[in-house]
Amino acid sequence: MKIRETVEFAAAVYDTATRSKKCSFQRFIKPKRNPKLTPEEVVALKITQEQIDSANDLAFVLDEFDEFLTINVRHNTIIIRELKTRSLE
Repeated sequence: MKIRETVEFAAAVYDTATRSKKCSFQRFIKPKRNPKLTPEEVVALKITQEQIDSANDLAFVLDEFDEFLTINVRHNTIIIRELKTRSLE
């Protein structure tokens, strides 16, 4: 079984009443198992090694996302999220 690590977490909050984007959240995540990206991953994920090196771990990013949701999500909103992951052998 291949292990997958999340390297980027993004979300957007949309106002369903106005059908417009209210705000967004995006963070890079430093992988725990292998924090070095391969050249192929850099191209495929459009992420630089420098972005990964300066990133926080998943737990920290999830805490930030929780705070983001607390501040920004109200009635008539919808959240769309995106994760970028990579496979490890």
